[in-house]
Amino acid sequence: MSTKTKNVTLSLPRTVISRAKHLAIDKGTSLSGLVAQILSEEISRNRQYAEAKRQAISLLKMPFNLGTNGKKLPTREELHAR
Repeated sequence: MSTKTKNVTLSLPRTVISRAKHLAIDKGTSLSGLVAQILSEEISRNRQYAEAKRQAISLLKMPFNLGTNGKKLPTREELHAR
């Protein structure tokens, strides 16, 4: 299966390009492949974060068991009465 690609133009500092090319060579891929890999990983992390955030927010909307077995908690005044 072939993935469709599209050419894009990026403006990056020469030092970044040079180091990225060497990194790509070390990883046995092209500069385009390296950029695609890094962007794919970032997109995946972002999706995972968004899902974790959604789950956390839904948990916050659920009632929290305080262990009182349905009994009313004492008021502040009752706790601090002398």
